[in-house]
Amino acid sequence: MSSDASDLSPYELARLERIRRNEDRLRGLGLIRSGKPENKASAADREKKVQRVRRNGRPSVTTRSSKRLRELKDSKQISHKEVAEDDIPGGEDLTVSVLEDEVNYVLMPQEPEQLDDHEFQVYAALRAWRLRRKNELEVEPYKICQNRTLCELIRRRRNYSGFASRRGEEGNAGGGTVEQDLLSVWGIGPSKAAPGGFGWEMLEILEIEENCRLLELSRTLSTGEQKSPTSLQVKGTRLHQPSTMIKTIMIAAALAALHGVAAFAPLSQRNPFISSSDFRRTNPPTSLKMCICINCARVTNCLAYHFVEEQHSQPHINKSPNWEPRNGSPTIQVHIRPDANRKAEKALGQMWKEHEDQTRQAEEDSMKTKEGDGEVSLFGEKQYDLSGITSYEYDVVECEDFVLSKDAWVKNMPEEIRIANPKFVPT
Repeated sequence: MSSDASDLSPYELARLERIRRNEDRLRGLGLIRSGKPENKASAADREKKVQRVRRNGRPSVTTRSSKRLRELKDSKQISHKEVAEDDIPGGEDLTVSVLEDEVNYVLMPQEPEQLDDHEFQVYAALRAWRLRRKNELEVEPYKICQNRTLCELIRRRRNYSGFASRRGEEGNAGGGTVEQDLLSVWGIGPSKAAPGGFGWEMLEILEIEENCRLLELSRTLSTGEQKSPTSLQVKGTRLHQPSTMIKTIMIAAALAALHGVAAFAPLSQRNPFISSSDFRRTNPPTSLKMCICINCARVTNCLAYHFVEEQHSQPHINKSPNWEPRNGSPTIQVHIRPDANRKAEKALGQMWKEHEDQTRQAEEDSMKTKEGDGEVSLFGEKQYDLSGITSYEYDVVECEDFVLSKDAWVKNMPEEIRIANPKFVPT
C-alpha cells in the first residue's frame, strides 16, 4: 500500500480513504456483505436465471379467442355439470347450438368473432393467403385488405352463393357484375375490384372446393334466415329493428316533402358524372341509395340551382317550375364524386363551362335592367361562384350512421374540405 501510495496524488489517496471508510460504515450496519460487492451477481445466481426463448418471427396459427367465446365455454362447462350426459338427445354438442343462436346472419360482421365456426375456417384460409401475399410484396397486411373486409366478403358469399361468382356473371346477385359486387364490400375500392386485383384473388380462395363446402355447411345452420338475392339490403342498417327503420322512413319522407321528389333514386337515374361502380357503400345492384349533393338552405338563385340539380338528376324544375329556394348563403355547395377517367373530367369541365356561360348571361341581363343604378349584387347577395367551395366526396358513410348522427356522413372527408364547408349539412 505504501509503494502504491507514493504513485497516487493526494486527491486520489483521500478519495480511496473515503471509499474505505464508507464501506466499513455500511458493513457495520449490515447493508453489505463482507468482501462481496452487493451489485455483483454470483455465478450460481446467473445459472438459476431462466433463459428467454427467442420468439419465432413467423405468425402463429389463427385461433378464436374472445370474451364472447370464453363466456360460451364457461356456460358449456356449467351446463355439463347441471345436466347429465344421458339427458342430451343424440349427444349434441352444446357449443354448436349456442353459437348458432348467437350468430346473426342478417348483419354484416365487423370482426372474426361474429362468424360461425364454418365461416371462421374460411376466414383462416383468407388470412393465410393475405400473409403469403404480404411476404411476397413486402407490405403491411392492412394494405392488402382488412379483417372486416374478409369477414364481410365471407358473409355475403355465405348468404348468397352467386355473390361475385366468376362461374357465371349472369347469375350474380340479381344481374350485377363481379366488380359491382366487390365494390359493395366494405374496404374494397375500384383498384382492388378491377380484374387482377386483390378482390379477385380473394374470390379464388373462396371458390376452393373445401371453402365452398364449409360455406354450404354454414348455410345449413339456419336455412330459415337466408335472404333472397332480390331482397332489399341496406348496408349497416339493421332492418329487423323497427326503430331504426322508422327513423330512415321519416327522413325519407322529410326529404320528399322538402324537394317534391322521392329521396331515394335508382342507380340508373344518378348523377351522369358518377360511375355506378364508384358507389362503394351500396349493396348488390338491387339496393337503393340516398342522393345527398346540394344544401338547399345555401341556394339563392333558382336558375342556378336548377342548372345544378339537372346535372345531378334531381328534376325539381319539372315538378315545380316556379319553385324558389330559401334565402340564405349566396353560394351553392355541391358534392361531386367523379369517376377517375377522362370521360368524367370532360363532363366536369363541360359543367364548369356551362356555369360560366350562365353566370355571364345573368350578369349581362342584370346590367341591362339595372343600367344607371351602379353595381348591383348578383343573385341576391353577391355573385354566384362555385370555385371556392366545390368539394369531392370520398366515402359516403352507412345509412345507419346518417340516421343516428347528423354530421356522421362527412367524417371520412379530407380536412381541407371540412374547412371549406364548415356548415354544410345534408338536406
